[in-house]
Amino acid sequence: MKQLHLAVICTCLLGFTWQTAPAAEEITLSRPPASLAQWYKPASKRHLWLHNMFKLRRELQAVKTYSLANDQAHTKKWADLLVGHYRKIKDMVPEWEDELDIASADRLTAAAAAGDFAAVTKSLKKLVHSCNSCHREYRAVAAALYRTPDYSKLRVTPANTEASVSFRDYMVHLQELVNGVVIDMQDDNMQAAGTTAKQLEQDLQQLRPSCNSCHTNKAAVDYYLGETTRSSMEKLSDALKSGDKKLAGRAIGETALNACAHCHEIHRALYDLTGLMK
Repeated sequence: MKQLHLAVICTCLLGFTWQTAPAAEEITLSRPPASLAQWYKPASKRHLWLHNMFKLRRELQAVKTYSLANDQAHTKKWADLLVGHYRKIKDMVPEWEDELDIASADRLTAAAAAGDFAAVTKSLKKLVHSCNSCHREYRAVAAALYRTPDYSKLRVTPANTEASVSFRDYMVHLQELVNGVVIDMQDDNMQAAGTTAKQLEQDLQQLRPSCNSCHTNKAAVDYYLGETTRSSMEKLSDALKSGDKKLAGRAIGETALNACAHCHEIHRALYDLTGLMK
């Protein structure tokens, strides 16, 4: 089983370590079996693994609810569904067969059929424990590996140019534009800052097609590149024209927060973590 050292991952993500800080306790992350990948996109048209997990979660809740109500018919119905989808795990990922608590699953169906609600509760708790044990070891890594968008094939073309660049290089380009505005402002070169800010505004909008390749809902893209970002860019332009460095600084900060930082909070950490695992 391949393992990843979280201390190394954190160091790579942050880019530095404080020399005066005490040594961090080492934590390892386990990579799930390769066969799990076939149940996620793009290998699968749908996230079939997740759908099975969602069914299990719903069935666990139903069994608990009906057993507490002493409703034998519904308890049996949902227990049979639960155990069927629980057993499906070993068919989807054979390497995890030994991790399953089949004995508790069998006891659950027998107890549900007999209307023994105390035994149902006991067996259900053991199944939940087996689920939680797997989640603690694999869920975060599986999310990073299989639920993170693949940006490697995306190309973006800066405004007023014809040559496209990789998505990663485009992110660096946008970062340089943001810093360029601030550098020009601090050097009291407001005209140059205004020119760079205009390029930044145009190039942020050039991201839309690549964002739309995943976010088919326009509102999701507008959260980062919509009216809030346009408003802060307009304030930045007006402040630079009037020579108001304080207002301009606030406006470029708002732009960097709304268009960049908020997106990075969702996508960047998982992207970096995934890159370290491949």
